[in-house]
Amino acid sequence: MEDPAPTQVLAMSRPSRILIIDDNPSDRDLLREAIRDVGWIAELAQSANGAQALAFLGRQAMRGALPDVLLLDYRLRHERGTELIASIRAIGGCANLPIVLLSSAALPHGERSHCRALGIERVLVKAESYAALLELVRELRTDFASTQEMTPGGSWIGTTDAAVADRP
Repeated sequence: MEDPAPTQVLAMSRPSRILIIDDNPSDRDLLREAIRDVGWIAELAQSANGAQALAFLGRQAMRGALPDVLLLDYRLRHERGTELIASIRAIGGCANLPIVLLSSAALPHGERSHCRALGIERVLVKAESYAALLELVRELRTDFASTQEMTPGGSWIGTTDAAVADRP
């Protein structure tokens, strides 16, 4: 008797999952636009503050659907982005979540060292032109685009999550 045909596992590339945490709606909009303009296939969620982001990450951790990368503004309205890192890292599955810190200006040397100690993947200065932003997003896409397996029709963001959730 012949062995049955081996089961094939199909690896599917799924959209990258990106969480943008920035209190400036214009900056969030520009990031979303740049992500789309460079052709990065991504599901985007965005939060305007740390509490909203932590609640979202907690829900996503329970679903086993954390972001592939988190883009975090250095200076949120009522807190520094770096102040959220310990709380983010404490959420199940977020200990090694890639975090890119975005700042309006270069950080002092001591603060850059502090960011490295927190396990922040990169600290980038926000682009001053849209062309420069596109280049920055292309670089991030190269480093963080997802190629993980996903079930057909899988979904990352539920309809009740985050302040705004976009799908490509």
